[in-house]
Amino acid sequence: LLMLISPAAAAVGDLPLLHYAALEGSLAAATVLLNPRGRWWLAHDLQPEVLVEQVAIGVTPLHRAVTGGHAGMVQLLLAAGAQPLAAVAVPEENGFKDTPVHRAVFIKRPDILRLLLGLEDGDKPDVPEKPRATARAQTIAAAALAAEGLAQDLNRTLDGTRMTPLMLALDEVDPVSVRLLLAAGADPTLLRNVGDGGGGGKGGKRGGKGGASGKQPQQNARLRSLAQSADSGGGKAGSTGSGTAESVLSRALAAAEQEGMQDLISPYLGPPLPYPYHAQAPHSRHPSLPPAQDVLREILSGWKPAFSGTALRADLGQTACIRVRAWLLKHAGETLWPAAKALSDLAAASGTGLAGPSWLSAPLLELLLQQCTSKGGADWRVGGPWTGPPGTHPLPRVAVWGLLSGAIVGTAPSPGFLATQLTPLLLKQLLERGVASPDERAPPGGTGQAQLLENSSLLHKVAFTGDAAIMQGLLAAGANIRAADASGNTPLHVASSRPHREEVAAQFITLLLGQAVTGPNGPAGARSVSKSDATGGSSSTKEAQQQAGSAASSEQAEAQDPEAEAEAALAAQVSRVEVLELRNRAGMWPEEVAVNKKVKKQLMQLKAAFNE
Repeated sequence: LLMLISPAAAAVGDLPLLHYAALEGSLAAATVLLNPRGRWWLAHDLQPEVLVEQVAIGVTPLHRAVTGGHAGMVQLLLAAGAQPLAAVAVPEENGFKDTPVHRAVFIKRPDILRLLLGLEDGDKPDVPEKPRATARAQTIAAAALAAEGLAQDLNRTLDGTRMTPLMLALDEVDPVSVRLLLAAGADPTLLRNVGDGGGGGKGGKRGGKGGASGKQPQQNARLRSLAQSADSGGGKAGSTGSGTAESVLSRALAAAEQEGMQDLISPYLGPPLPYPYHAQAPHSRHPSLPPAQDVLREILSGWKPAFSGTALRADLGQTACIRVRAWLLKHAGETLWPAAKALSDLAAASGTGLAGPSWLSAPLLELLLQQCTSKGGADWRVGGPWTGPPGTHPLPRVAVWGLLSGAIVGTAPSPGFLATQLTPLLLKQLLERGVASPDERAPPGGTGQAQLLENSSLLHKVAFTGDAAIMQGLLAAGANIRAADASGNTPLHVASSRPHREEVAAQFITLLLGQAVTGPNGPAGARSVSKSDATGGSSSTKEAQQQAGSAASSEQAEAQDPEAEAEAALAAQVSRVEVLELRNRAGMWPEEVAVNKKVKKQLMQLKAAFNE
């Protein structure tokens, strides 16, 4: 018959044959239909992939197989190339957006979810060296999903309530699905706007055919009410700390906090309900734990170093950030120290000796500094001996370019309770420990701002943004004021060329040129230094003189006599003033690129005073 009738044509109840076979779980019929050697493919100019991807009445065959709980059919369809994250619009649920993975989570079928995610029995992604067209769970589509990089799809695909599969697993209070999704690459720190809504409502999963009934919705509503109560005033920090977003981790912590208060609120919620598992789902690995704490145990078990860098976000709100921070510190052995080890490995593998992964964040560095000082002693430094206990690791040198704010000072909002960019105090601590370098350059491939050129230094960046406090910290650590970008511009060129307010520009000139501006003789302070002193000595001597003028050379200064200190400070000042005579590659001095008339006049006066 297949030679005469197209297998893609509607046959039973407006459903094509493969859809009907998936709905009924008929493996024999589906095997015949998907036989790659079937002669009917040529007769109807079709390919097996067309049937697998065919949408009928809003959904795909794979979605029907998952909804029906037919694990064998799911295996067969995945082997034929079905996509586990293909979005569908479920007609029985008023067009509710769904995917096979979301559906497997909702009906609590971890056996089917494991197939969709391409996981082995050990909860590890199975990525075969050569794709094999077999009817096993280790299929091409599932292996691709679990492969490195493609797990992002698991974090981007949303259902009709704008939930990722992991968010839905938490909403369904299902630690088993949480564990499987984490093993496949789901991110528990991914943010979801609080206003995106929670349940499916009449048009969602809970209002359609496939939805659960009985005590399960009550249990789910109970967990949601716990999390909402904690963030709306039931938590320790009160309602003022509520944020605009939540993560799986923050929501689970809020619910777990309220579970700890069961003795106080149980009269209002009633007795704890049975844990909601599908009949074929495995039992919780921690049956004695309350549901939210069981979920948290699974999150901790599947934790990755990158999660430590993205766990703390200002959008979570102060209350949630307090919980997340305390949880990270409590479980530092599983969260923070592995992150420090990962950074050390990245630094050792890089050609520059710097670690700068995309997940590195200012809140993480603050926590790691705190831990390293606590375990390694107050005197620990990068490259020095490490006295911390086994399992702990010192921070390596890290790239902080991306952690310095690129916003113009005065245009960005106050950091508030959580600084997502480096603060002057945190930068000072990083520089003192050797974790950050004052002379770090922009990463290859771009500075992140069109006006900043390649090879710009941190001083160039803060001269561009107008952050005098950060500039002061960099100069105190010995940052090179002669550093030139790809066009030969020094930080003084950049500061002069920016339309900063007059007081900001004047402050930058004061910081960069030091005593030449602030000395007892004012702008003419440079007259006390002869040009012969300024030009004498080798370049290495000049560099040493420059470093002697910084706070980083305080230890050497203590060992010098007063006269030597004065000579070193004077020589360093000469080196600073010489920056006035450095041209960029276009042959322009700093005053020639100045956009402010008063700044230009001040630079010209300083230069004239130095040349007398």
